[in-house]
Amino acid sequence: MMNRDFCCALYGITSPLYRGSLEDSVKEMIDGGARIIQYRDKEVSEEQYIRNTERLKELCESNNVVFVVNDYVDVARRLDANLHIGPTEGIPNEIRKNGFGNFLGYSIYGYSELTEAERKGVLDFTDYVGAGLVFFTPLKSDKRPIGTEELARIKEASKAPVFAIGGMNESNIDSVLPFVDGICIMAHKFRNKDMMRKINEYF
Repeated sequence: MMNRDFCCALYGITSPLYRGSLEDSVKEMIDGGARIIQYRDKEVSEEQYIRNTERLKELCESNNVVFVVNDYVDVARRLDANLHIGPTEGIPNEIRKNGFGNFLGYSIYGYSELTEAERKGVLDFTDYVGAGLVFFTPLKSDKRPIGTEELARIKEASKAPVFAIGGMNESNIDSVLPFVDGICIMAHKFRNKDMMRKINEYF
């Protein structure tokens, strides 16, 4: 497992709304201060995802940035990559028992999911949690925004570092920063210079 001190950082995630290549989006996130980058892509085949992962992992590691695979447990194992999953992709306890030793993140969608994860011992096997959606975003319109009050409850109760995700912009980012260890930002939002300045100054 990775040193949790590294979690207190800006976390970039590839985005279908980014105008440009995958490599360009990752380079822009690295230049924008991201210390962790997750490759998320629900549109390509698993074979293409693997090829893309190989390229992006090399790019991140050459820049001393942590690279994370989203959801694909087998791909993370095969390529010795770090991994982020949600409740439908697996249970960190079981993934660890099967020998996975890299950085492992876990999504929760509210305080009740955090307490359930704590009850099952999930957070003992998790390097960080991604908490949200904090605010509404069309990329996950089926999810209920939790708001900053619930985010603060999650941060207070969580054993693991908490990264906020979802719907953040230059108008609301100040209300989120005091309640988290890190911020997840989609690649296309790295062009919002006012928001990125606030995040980088905070961390």
